[in-house]
Amino acid sequence: MTETAACLSRANVFIGNDSGVGHMAAALDIPTLTVFGEGDPVRYRPWGDKSEIVLAPGKNLNELSAVDVAAALRSHLIKLNAK
Repeated sequence: MTETAACLSRANVFIGNDSGVGHMAAALDIPTLTVFGEGDPVRYRPWGDKSEIVLAPGKNLNELSAVDVAAALRSHLIKLNAK
């Protein structure tokens, strides 16, 4: 865990699935985009001012394109920079 936290502390942004690493990134105040398929983002999303989620259409990750994830990240970063 300490090695993961050390690596994350050098990151400018974190994009990942619903996992503990996303929660660590959010706790380190790193802009975080969490990708959700079947998980429940209301219950399991990382919390924090710099955390955002993207939902796969129909909860099917095969339907979520890299372009959609990139667009969600861009929107999230623009929103953060406007604050």
